[in-house]
Amino acid sequence: MSRLRLERMSDADVRAFVPAQTEEYARGIEEHGGWSRKDALAKAERDMAQSFPGGRAPAGNHLFHLVEEASGERVGVLWYREDTRGVWLYQI
Repeated sequence: MSRLRLERMSDADVRAFVPAQTEEYARGIEEHGGWSRKDALAKAERDMAQSFPGGRAPAGNHLFHLVEEASGERVGVLWYREDTRGVWLYQI
């Protein structure tokens, strides 16, 4: 079994993550929600702009790369947010 470690995303990593995540999120809205491509992309862009104002992760958001220890390969992402109501897991 491979061992994974967490590597905190840098500001540059977050700036690259936002457009990729926006596209993935839009695709999910379109495929699973039955939205048109145009409307799904508009919603994803609005939601991600709210989640990452100015392309940056606001306080309470935690973003990490999942790194396979033996190879050093980035194999996934962990994104969660803490607020007064609890912890919200967005991606793993």
